[in-house]
Amino acid sequence: MIDELRRVLPTVLIDGHVRGTWSFTAGEIRLTPFRPLPAAEQQAVDHEIGHLLPFLSHRPAHPPRSVSERRSHGAGQTTERR
Repeated sequence: MIDELRRVLPTVLIDGHVRGTWSFTAGEIRLTPFRPLPAAEQQAVDHEIGHLLPFLSHRPAHPPRSVSERRSHGAGQTTERR
């Protein structure tokens, strides 16, 4: 997925299909699926978030400066994890 500024957005892939986007801000992973996920897929995504969150939470001595913009994707729901 590429936004209007031509930035590649972090995507949620399930069985090889893009099912949503995610972002990491203030120690939280925010998942925005394009449509509600079935329970089994949500559990699998939550499991992966559990592995990703510690990796993202590690802060280097001089973290790079980044600008984050969150967009709504219509019918998607939002899930946050700290």
